[in-house]
Amino acid sequence: MNIFPGGIRDFPRLLKLRFFIAVILLWGALLIILTILGIRYNQATTLEVLNEEGNTLLGSLTSASEKIISSNEYLESLHRRRLENLSVSLSHITKKERLGRTELKELLLDNNLTGLLWCDPGGSVLQSAIWEEIPSEEVARYVFRRIETATESPLSGHFPGRFQDSDFRLAYRTESSGNTIILMEKVSDEEKKLKLGIGYLIQNLSRQPGLVYLLLQNPEGIVFASPSVQKVLKIENDPFLVEALNFEEASSRFYDFEGEEVLEVVKPFASGGEFYGLFRVGLSLEAYERMALGYKRQLTIFAIILFSVGFVLVAAVLIYQNYSLLRSSYSEIRSLTSKILDGMKSGVVALDGEGRINTLNKVAEQLFSLSSEAIVNKPYSEYFPGDAIKLGEVLERSQPIFGREIKYRTLGGDSRDLLVVASPLLGEEGEAAGAVAVIHDLTELKKLEQETQRLDRLREMGDLAAGVAHEIRNPLNAISITAQRLKSEFRPQKGQDEYLTFTSTIINEVRRLNQVVDSFLSLARAHRLDLNPGELSALMEEVVGLLEPQAKQRGIDISFEKTEVPKINLDPEELKKGLINIIINSIQALEERGHIYISLTEEGLPPEVTLRIRDDGPGIPEEMLPHLFKPYFTSKKEGSGLGLAITYRIVRDHGGSIEAENIPDGGAEFVLRFKPVR
Repeated sequence: MNIFPGGIRDFPRLLKLRFFIAVILLWGALLIILTILGIRYNQATTLEVLNEEGNTLLGSLTSASEKIISSNEYLESLHRRRLENLSVSLSHITKKERLGRTELKELLLDNNLTGLLWCDPGGSVLQSAIWEEIPSEEVARYVFRRIETATESPLSGHFPGRFQDSDFRLAYRTESSGNTIILMEKVSDEEKKLKLGIGYLIQNLSRQPGLVYLLLQNPEGIVFASPSVQKVLKIENDPFLVEALNFEEASSRFYDFEGEEVLEVVKPFASGGEFYGLFRVGLSLEAYERMALGYKRQLTIFAIILFSVGFVLVAAVLIYQNYSLLRSSYSEIRSLTSKILDGMKSGVVALDGEGRINTLNKVAEQLFSLSSEAIVNKPYSEYFPGDAIKLGEVLERSQPIFGREIKYRTLGGDSRDLLVVASPLLGEEGEAAGAVAVIHDLTELKKLEQETQRLDRLREMGDLAAGVAHEIRNPLNAISITAQRLKSEFRPQKGQDEYLTFTSTIINEVRRLNQVVDSFLSLARAHRLDLNPGELSALMEEVVGLLEPQAKQRGIDISFEKTEVPKINLDPEELKKGLINIIINSIQALEERGHIYISLTEEGLPPEVTLRIRDDGPGIPEEMLPHLFKPYFTSKKEGSGLGLAITYRIVRDHGGSIEAENIPDGGAEFVLRFKPVR
């Protein structure tokens, strides 16, 4: 059972998809964890800052309160010392029986006092002067009551008092006579404010933004508080406050204050060894929550951006890998396709839907003398004028062509016999998307067919020659003997000159017929050659030397260009006949003036010794080229038509090949190829 639905080839793709999903999920989980940790860290940091702000506020408040208390105590001690000093300095009053009212008021004014009383030991007022409308008896009773309730009964002292909603400082001194002087000093509004400095400080601080409440609370209740505080639990009823009493440093908690959650920071307050209570400050969490929400949004957006970037990056990597894989696969497929196309023995040419060439394999390059790099994506009609290989017809009609033979002449002037099989390329919807042609080169096959036909005719002629030559030569011999006897033994009485002419003509024609029979036999019979390695260049130089005088008589130059080539197996006398026939044929074609170019090189793969004999004459008519090496085929008025046929037979007997072609610039060229001897 195949566990991969798409086949084993889809495994890498499925693996990459799973890897992509796993990476994205891991990345997303990591970002979520980091986001949560970041939010929590931000909340903790913000709370820490808020808590630090509360600690700073309470520190400042404690420091300021300690200074206020110290100031109050110092001022109060100054006032007490002044009253005590005055009580001593004014003690002489008790010794007087009576002072006038004017004198008493002057004492009050001079000593900045509110009231002055002296009483007998029983507490009865002997004389008094008070600026305020306060009964002197009430003051005396209050003082003596405080003296009586004291654990000890000192002769002097001081304590506060309140009469008619006003606060006073009271000082007393008992003389040896038993009389007591009482001094009264009213506490001014400025002094009250100074005494209430912590309260004012709390009131002012509570107006700061973000501060919900601020208070000083002792075990009995609220000492000072901001206006927003109406009532609070006693310290003993709040475990957190009870525990906070045990620490010198500030403590904090989340606290529900009248339906609003606040951060409460609590710190004990003591000064001069005296415990005054707990400072409690409530900080609003609105800004904290707003900051936390904003940071949460920013971190969430940042996480989404990071996730998106990570997704895009991973996707880009995956796409790049897939692209690389596709590119690699495409390269492999293209390489394989190129190898297949280049390995084919036939040419392949393909067009796209616009008629541009997109494929040309190596065989096609060789067939048409073109370069694929130069013509790919170029118009087909530019390099194959007249729809030479019928791809235009196939692309236009969307109909295939099966096995059509065509004649094609390359840009280099070579003529080739081609077999074309072409088919249209259709798109997904059946529209014409291009065309492809497979071209088989039949040139060599055609030549082989012609050669086979030629050899068959030669064999037939050999069979015919065996019987015909005997039948012809016997009568020719008899005619030749008779003619010679008539010429030598008989003399007519009249027309002797004419008689001799006739007999000479008979003898010459018999000789010519014998030469024809010899040529025929030379063409038809199989010859046993004496082949040995030899220098073709030396043989060619000998032939040129033989024919050069004849050529010069007609104003024809013969040039021979040679390079170092290997030896070939040759029969010098036989091959010389064939070479002479070719050059004589070129001399006759030029008639008067011209040039014959001969070159000897090593060409081709595998290398062959190549002899080229070219003239700049009128060339060979195209219709005659296929029949050029056939026996008795000639375009000349004189000649048997056997010369080139004999040359063909001689070259073939040497294991070589011969072909003739016209040159685009004018003239004809014979090309002879032989296998070298290594």
